[in-house]
Amino acid sequence: MSIEGNKALIRHMVEELNNGNIAVLDEAMAENCVLRFSTGQEMNREGYKQPLTMLMNAFPALKATIVNIVAEGDELAVRFILEGTNSGSFMGAPPTGKTIKVTEDYFSRFEGGKIVEYNNLMDGLTFYQQLGISPPGMGSEG
Repeated sequence: MSIEGNKALIRHMVEELNNGNIAVLDEAMAENCVLRFSTGQEMNREGYKQPLTMLMNAFPALKATIVNIVAEGDELAVRFILEGTNSGSFMGAPPTGKTIKVTEDYFSRFEGGKIVEYNNLMDGLTFYQQLGISPPGMGSEG
């Protein structure tokens, strides 16, 4: 796929996820896609659906707005702003009613028109601070 095709795929994936369509991951990501997170966690496409579903349930109107996409060859970087209000249970905590607005950066590599590597850098500290809860493993003194 071309650079412009890869950009279009990312835009389509973000739009569909904004509409709650997690099945779009099957379209956009190869079955053997490896997703890596700034926490050090690594998972496959199917494994990613569980935390994504949890996040979307906790933030039903969650929206990602693409700020910038840069691509070269088979690699693409996208920065977006993630916004939503916590109106559902999140990681066992009751809804806070608070709104989050955080920056995320993804670095992807494509093969055969699908994402085969997806590396995430999220401002997790700001995310948890805005919710008023402690990040996992940080205790309750937050």
